[in-house]
Amino acid sequence: FEASWAYFMKTNNSKALGLAANAAFEAKQYQKAIDNWQRLLKQVPPNSDVVQTIQARIDEAKSQLSSGSPQK
Repeated sequence: FEASWAYFMKTNNSKALGLAANAAFEAKQYQKAIDNWQRLLKQVPPNSDVVQTIQARIDEAKSQLSSGSPQK
């Protein structure tokens, strides 16, 4: 599993980035979530509906960071 996960992350696989971002957010690793969502944004068409959703998640994670929520 580790090898295949590393492969997907290295190749910037969209689904893997989305899953990794969501997992990081749930683990309160907000900066890691933001980093993955920002990488994902570079892969989706700029006028896609998903851009707004990803940006909203980034904004939510940034809000958590600025409120001083602990990161593991």
